Amino acid sequence: MIIQENLLRQAQMLDEKYKSEETKLTRKDLCKQFKITESQARDLKTLLDNPHLIKQSPQKIMDTVDLNGIVLPDIHCPYHDKDAVELALHYGESINANLIILLGDQNDFYQISSFVKDPEKRCVNDEVLEMRDFLRDVRKRFPKARMIYKLGNHDERLEKYIFTQAPGIAGLLEHLLQEKLELEKLNIEFMPNFFKIGKLWFLHGHELYTKNKGGMVNICDFVFRSVYDHFVCGHFHQSHSKSFKQIDKNIYSTYSLGWLANEEAAEYAPLNKYSQGFGAVHFDASGNFQFENLKIYEGTVYR
Repeated sequence: MIIQENLLRQAQMLDEKYKSEETKLTRKDLCKQFKITESQARDLKTLLDNPHLIKQSPQKIMDTVDLNGIVLPDIHCPYHDKDAVELALHYGESINANLIILLGDQNDFYQISSFVKDPEKRCVNDEVLEMRDFLRDVRKRFPKARMIYKLGNHDERLEKYIFTQAPGIAGLLEHLLQEKLELEKLNIEFMPNFFKIGKLWFLHGHELYTKNKGGMVNICDFVFRSVYDHFVCGHFHQSHSKSFKQIDKNIYSTYSLGWLANEEAAEYAPLNKYSQGFGAVHFDASGNFQFENLKIYEGTVYR
């Protein structure tokens, strides 16, 4: 079964749209939408109905040379907590960070979500411009740092909206987010998929099949069952850390970070277990790492 990655990505977004409308995507719909054969549609539908069969490849595996950085999860601009974000950036300055990782959901993209929207809230263009200004400020404060922009599920809303609402011009709008945020100009690396630095994997968290995530107690337990390696993730907005010892006596360190948004970003879940936080990491030249899962509470950073 060979399915082009771009086609699969578009089909996944279309499938999510149908589910949000409580309708079912059929093979006939796939044939019509993407102008593919019945056989291709059958294979594509099999993957959509069995997400555990889909294997994503890492975007890039990076070598390390004494990196010292901060990991900023789930900013959800323009609903970010400016004080919390400032605490994280100030912490980065205090450790002379030369690595800044934005771990997904930098933008919220409220107006193009699948939920009922308040028309008075910020439009997409305003959100993008505010995030662009934020990135400019971060680059100014860390002029020589390696900066990485990882896609999260909220960031993907823009591409999903284009694929589902204007598929005929999707090719013309390719790389729209990167261009509007001026990532190339600001020397910020764009990472659609999970990636690895040294011995530590970085993922947003939405890459996992999370249909039954409501019953999980510890995020790290849930994610480790798919990663089986050292990792750090965001997405769940909860600060968890856990080590796992395998039968071969190898020990794996895992981290789920809090978020950097305010309560307005959580209006869809007024009762939640969310907490604010971010990460700090140091890599030596061999790829070994030391990681701090930092929490923010009442204007103070706690280890």
